[in-house]
Amino acid sequence: MTKGTEALQAAECGRGAVEGGRSVRRARALLLVLAASATAASVTVGWACRASAGGGGMNAPAAPAAQAQADPLITTLTATGFSPNQLSRAAGHFNLRVRNQSGLREAVLRLSNSAGEKVTEVKLTEKVRDWTAPVELAAGAYTLSEVAHPEWTCRLEVTPQ
Repeated sequence: MTKGTEALQAAECGRGAVEGGRSVRRARALLLVLAASATAASVTVGWACRASAGGGGMNAPAAPAAQAQADPLITTLTATGFSPNQLSRAAGHFNLRVRNQSGLREAVLRLSNSAGEKVTEVKLTEKVRDWTAPVELAAGAYTLSEVAHPEWTCRLEVTPQ
């Protein structure tokens, strides 16, 4: 091999190393962007789940979102109680939603069955004012109440399918 050929090969190897270095830097930058995107998506999903479930205070059986009926059952907690104070839905999976417009800094909602047994309980705060959760309820009568104001009730009649 001549000195010129060796110099040419060395130059090409050097250029390859530079191009390889650029490729490595590009790959690292792409991985960094993907990792940041995945982290942001995870934080967003986690926040959305906590907000919609009232900070994880739910212990009712959860139904997959695809199985829950599209139209949620909605009531609003006001300064005088629930409005409407009677709701009806067929048994099965559905979303239950409570909007807190009571002015209370903190409200504890309890869903009880006709025997008075707690089905679920959730705490609403100034930061988490609304609560939406997929539930699965059998036919029967249920009562939604605010723990500190037991006279504030919403009767939920779940009918057979």
